[in-house]
Amino acid sequence: MLLLPEDACRHAHLLRPPEAAAYLGVAEKTLWYWRRWKIGPRYYRIGSRHVGYTVRDLDAFRERR
Repeated sequence: MLLLPEDACRHAHLLRPPEAAAYLGVAEKTLWYWRRWKIGPRYYRIGSRHVGYTVRDLDAFRERR
């Protein structure tokens, strides 16, 4: 996990959890569990309450599975 300032999100092309879950074909709650147990794709913390995923990281995770 990397911490990004909230304004960096506008330039990073990050997918929000609902979009990332749809991209991977899993439930949004599954992404939450993966973050909690540190077994899912790399994610970026945006501010203190939000997270985002890059397509590159989601593709890398899909290849590892």
